[in-house]
Amino acid sequence: MSMKYKLVRKVNPTKKKKQWYAIPQYVLRQAGDMTLKRVAHNTTFSTSELNCALGLLGEYIPYALADGRTVKIPGVGSLRLSFRSTGVDDIRDFNSRTMIGGLHIVFTPEAEAMRIIRREAQITLGSVKDERGRYPTIAAYLKANGLNEKGE
Repeated sequence: MSMKYKLVRKVNPTKKKKQWYAIPQYVLRQAGDMTLKRVAHNTTFSTSELNCALGLLGEYIPYALADGRTVKIPGVGSLRLSFRSTGVDDIRDFNSRTMIGGLHIVFTPEAEAMRIIRREAQITLGSVKDERGRYPTIAAYLKANGLNEKGE
C-alpha cells in the first residue's frame, strides 16, 4: 500500500504565477467498525469492548481540551487546543472576544509512531490535475497537452 498524491497546478501567491504542487490524494475514509476489527484482531478484546473504551476517551477529550489540557494518548500522540489571534499595537486595545478565533485541535504524533510511518509510507503519484482535466500520469498529461518530456 502507498500514500498517493496528485499534482495540482495553482497560483504561487509570492511568485504570482502558476506552479505544480503535490497534495495528498486520500482514499475513502476507513469505517469505524473496520478500525475496531483491525485493532482488536489477535487480542482478547472484543470490538464492542474496544468501542466502549474509545467512546469513553471520545467523551473525555473535548472537556479536557476545553479546560486547556494537552491530552496524551499512549502509543498514538497528544492533542491540544490552539487558536489564532489578531494583533494590536496597544495592549489596552486587545479584546479577547473579538480578536481570538480559529479554534482548532493540534495533533502531535508520538516519536515511535512517526518512525513507523516514515519507514512504512510509500508516496506515489495518483493523478495530475489542471484546469482542463485530470490525468493518470505525467506522461498522459504531457501527451494530452501536446508537450514532450522536455516541456516543449
